Amino acid sequence: MKAHWFPGRLLRSLVLSSFFLLLLASPPLAESTRTILVGGPDNFPPYSFVDPASGEPSGFHVELARAVGAAMGFDVEVRLAPWHQTRQRLDKGELDVIQMMSRTAERELLYDFSPHHTIVNYAIFARRDSPSVQTLADLSGKRIVVNRGDVSHDYLVQQGFDENLALAPSQVEALKLVADGHYDFTLVSRLSGLHWVHSLGLDNMRTVGEPFWDQYGGFAVKKGEEELLARFSEGLAIVKGDGTYQALYDKWLGGLEPSRVPMRDLVRYGIILLAVGLGLTILAALWFWTLRKQVRARTQDLRHEVQEHRRTEAALKQSEERFRLIFDSTGAAMNTLTKDGCFSMVNPRMSSFLGYSEEELLQMAVDDVTYPADREMTHLFYEQVKAGHLQAFDYEKRFVRKSGSVVWGHVTVVWILDDEGHPDHAIAMVQDITDRKHAEELLRQSEERFRTTVNNAPIILWALDADGFFTMSEGRALASMGLKPGEVVGQSVFDLYGDVHQIRHYVSRALGGEEFSARNEVKGRIFETLWSPQKISTGKVMGIIGLSTDVTERAQAESRLRENQERLNYLSYYDPLTHLPNRVLLHDRLQHAIDRARRTGSKLALLFFDLDRFKTINDSMGHAFGDRVLCKVALRLESHTRRADTLSRFGGDKFILLLEDITDIHKVSEIVQQIQFSLTREMALDDLQFYPTASIGISHFPENGDDGDSLIMAAEVAMYRAKELGRNLYQFYMPDMDSHARDRLILEADLRNALEREELLLHYQPQIELQSGTLVGMEALIRWRRGKGDLVPPYSFIPMAEDTGLIVPIGEWVLRTACRQNKLWQDRGCARVPVSVNISARQFRQRDLVDMVKKALEDSALEPRYLHLEITESMIMADINASIAILQELAEMGVHCSIDDFGTGYSSLSYLKRFPISALKIDQSFIRDVTVDANDASIAISIIGLARGMNLNVVAEGVETEEQFDFLKKHGCPQGQGYLFGRPVPPEEIEPCLCGVRSEV
Repeated sequence: MKAHWFPGRLLRSLVLSSFFLLLLASPPLAESTRTILVGGPDNFPPYSFVDPASGEPSGFHVELARAVGAAMGFDVEVRLAPWHQTRQRLDKGELDVIQMMSRTAERELLYDFSPHHTIVNYAIFARRDSPSVQTLADLSGKRIVVNRGDVSHDYLVQQGFDENLALAPSQVEALKLVADGHYDFTLVSRLSGLHWVHSLGLDNMRTVGEPFWDQYGGFAVKKGEEELLARFSEGLAIVKGDGTYQALYDKWLGGLEPSRVPMRDLVRYGIILLAVGLGLTILAALWFWTLRKQVRARTQDLRHEVQEHRRTEAALKQSEERFRLIFDSTGAAMNTLTKDGCFSMVNPRMSSFLGYSEEELLQMAVDDVTYPADREMTHLFYEQVKAGHLQAFDYEKRFVRKSGSVVWGHVTVVWILDDEGHPDHAIAMVQDITDRKHAEELLRQSEERFRTTVNNAPIILWALDADGFFTMSEGRALASMGLKPGEVVGQSVFDLYGDVHQIRHYVSRALGGEEFSARNEVKGRIFETLWSPQKISTGKVMGIIGLSTDVTERAQAESRLRENQERLNYLSYYDPLTHLPNRVLLHDRLQHAIDRARRTGSKLALLFFDLDRFKTINDSMGHAFGDRVLCKVALRLESHTRRADTLSRFGGDKFILLLEDITDIHKVSEIVQQIQFSLTREMALDDLQFYPTASIGISHFPENGDDGDSLIMAAEVAMYRAKELGRNLYQFYMPDMDSHARDRLILEADLRNALEREELLLHYQPQIELQSGTLVGMEALIRWRRGKGDLVPPYSFIPMAEDTGLIVPIGEWVLRTACRQNKLWQDRGCARVPVSVNISARQFRQRDLVDMVKKALEDSALEPRYLHLEITESMIMADINASIAILQELAEMGVHCSIDDFGTGYSSLSYLKRFPISALKIDQSFIRDVTVDANDASIAISIIGLARGMNLNVVAEGVETEEQFDFLKKHGCPQGQGYLFGRPVPPEEIEPCLCGVRSEV
C-alpha cells in the first residue's frame, strides 16, 4: 500500500495551507465536541494492537483514527478487543466506528463503509517443511484454520473450503495450531503473521504463498449512521491531503508491505509544498489585516468547494469499487477485452468457467480459449464492429477449458467506441449453456429414437372418423394380427373388435373430447391404446387418433410378476419349507398378543423348541433328509396348537409356540409334556426309525419381559439351560440363567480368539502294537489353555466350535501343527511313525480339504504315509459318492484314512468295501465292558474279524485294564490305545518314549 499523489493535489494543498494559517490567526469557533468510540482488533500488529510496554492501543489504524478525529474536531477513544468481539460491540451499539473492516457482499448488508484507507496483504503460513502454495487448488483436502470472524474465513468459505475449515479465537492461536501440527495452513495478514512468528519464536513457520490475497478496508459503521460515516470519510480525505496519512503510513508500514504501485517522487513534491506554503504564510501575514474579511468569505467558499470535490472523489471511488464488486460477485462470467481481443479484466466466474486462473487469462486472447471451429464466427462479428455495422451483439459458441473439455456459452458483447468511432474495448458476459446444449442434444437423439421406434416398434398408429370408420392404419404391429398397413381403411372399427359394447363405449368417450388409455385383446393379441380426440381450431371433435402398442408379452410378464409378488408376500411372512409363520410374522403376532394381554390383564407363554442332535441328522443323511424331518416335526407340533396360538419356525431346527390367554401358568407344564410325548414317538423315513427329541425353554408374560424380544431371549436362555442339563428336557426361565448364557457367550468369544492368542495346543496319545508292545503311532488331540488358567476339556468347546464353524480353522491348525511336529521328531532321529488327526464333519465337507492336506504336507515336508486321517461313519455316509471321491484322492496322495468310532453309526457293509480306507477304530463304548458284556465282546470280535477279512488294520480305543488288553490280544486285535498305555501328553513328554524307539514302522 502507498499514498497516491496527483499534480492537482499540489494546488489543493497550497490553498488549504493558506486557509489553515488564516484560521490560526482568527478567534476559535465554539463547537460542541463528542467522544467517538472507535474499535479494532487487539492482536493485529502493526495495524492495531495493545502496546505491551504502556498497555495503550497502538498501531497504524489507531493513530489514523485519532488523526481523522482531530481533523474533524471531535475526540476519539480507541477500544481494542478480539476481532469477533469488536464486531459484536459495534452491532450492540457499544462502539460507533470500526477503524478498519474489509468489504464483503455479506458485510455490506450490515454496515456502511468509507473509501478504503488500507490494503492488507494476506499470506498463507505453514510449517517450514510444507510445500509452497501457488493457487487455491493446492489447499484442497488440507486442514486449514483461520481467525474467527476474520474476512479470510468468508473468503475461504466462498471458495468452497468450508468442510476442512476450523476457527481459532485469534491469529496468534491460528499460527500456534499450525506450528504445533494440529493444522496444515492458516491465512492471515502477512505483516501481522510475520510479527507473531518472530515474537513468539515460531521458528518452524514460514510463508508458503505471498502475497496471496489483498483486502481493501476502510472505516465501517452500522447501517443508519450515514452522517457519522460522512464525517469520517471527510476527515480521511483531509489527512490524506495534508500529508498526515503518508506520515503515519511511513511510520508504521513503510518498507514492510510489498509495493504494488511505484511511489511518486514524494520528496520533491514535499520540498515544493513546504517552500510554497512558507511563502504563502508570509504573504498571508502581511495581508492579514487588510484581507481578513475577504479571506474568511473566500475560505468559506473554498471549504464548500473542497468538500464537494471530496464527495465527488469519494462517490467516484465508491462507484468504481461497487462496479468491481458487482463485476466480481455477479453470477455470470464477465470479462473486458482490448481492441486486439485480449483479456484485460476477468471475474472469478469467468476463471471458473474456463478453468484458468485470473493471471493466466490476462495473458491470453479470446482465440486461445475459443473452439477452433467457432473462431471464424467470432472474427466475422468483430469485422462487423470495425465496419460500423454492429456495436452490441450476442451469439452462442464453444470454449475450450484448461482441462481440454469443451463447454458452451451464450456470449453478449458490447463494444465501447473511441472518439473516432473505432472499437476501443469491449465488455462481455458469458452464460454457461453447456447443460442446455446437452439437453438439446439429448432431445434431438430422443426425437430420432422416437421416429425409429414409430417405424420399427410393435405399434399401430390409426385414425377414425366421427362414424367409427378407419381413415388411417399404419405400423409394424399390424402383421401380428395378419393385417397389412392400410388394409382396414374404410372398414368400421366395430367389425374389427369382438367386444362391440366396449368399443362403442371407448369411441363415445373419445368423441366426447376425453383422452384416455385402455387395454384390449384383438385377434389373440393384447394392445394398450391411447385414445385421443381429433379437434379442429374451433374445438369441435372431428374424429379419433389412436396409438396402439402390442403389450402381449408385457401383459404376460405382469401376470407372472403378480404371481411372484403374491409368492414373495407369502414368503415374507411364512416359512417356505414348513409353511409355518416365520419370525417376522411371529414378532407381529407376539406384539399384538402382548398389547391384548396388557389390556385384558391376561397372561401368555412362549415355548422355544430346539431339536436335539439335529446337526447329526443333517451331517449324516444330508440336508434334504433333514428338511423332511423338520416338516414332520412341524406337523406334530401343529397338532397341539390351538386356533388362538401361533406356531412359528424361528430358523434352522428352532420352533417357537406362542400360547395366548393362559389362565394358569402351571398348565403350561401339562401342555409341554403332551408335546414331548407326541414329539418323541417313533418317526420313520426311508426305512429308518428314530426318535426325535427337543430341548424346550419357556418364558411367560409379564413376569419374564414386557416386550417380544425380551420374552424370546428369556425362552432361548431357558432352552440352552435344558440342553446343558442333558437335552429332551424343558426349563422355565429363571433370572439366574442369564449368567449361564453370558458365560457361554464369553466362552465363544474367547474361543474365537484362541488361535490368535496361541492358546491351543496338541497332546499326543501313543498307539501300541498289542503283540509286541511296540509304539506304532500316535493320535493328536487338541487342548485349550484358556488365558493363563487350566486346560478346558474338549467336550466343553468342540461342540461349540462345530456349531459356530470355528472347527474349520481350528482343524486346519491341528493338521498343520501335527504334521510339523512329526517331521520335527523325525529330523531329530526319533521313530518314524504316523500321526493320526481327527477330521470334523465341517472340514470333510469343505471343497478344499484335499488341497489343505496337501499344503500341510508340503509346508512341513512330511511324507504322506506318516499322516493318518480319522473320519466318522456318519460323515462318509452323508454323501457316499462324494466321500469315495475325497478318500480316493487322499489315498492316491499316500495318506491313510481310518473310520473312527466304528460300530456307533449305521454304515452299510456294501459301501464299506468301496471306501479306500486302511483301518477301523473300535469305539471305546464297546471296549469298556468287553470282558463282562457278551454283546460288547461279540461286537468287538466281529469288527476284528470283519477288518481281517477286508485286509484292514484295527485299532481298539479306550484300553484301560489288563483284562481288556488280554482279551484284545487273544482275539487278534493288532493295535490299541488308551490310558493303559499312556494318557494324551504334551509333545515334550511323549518325545522320550518316541525317541527311544529305533525301529521303523
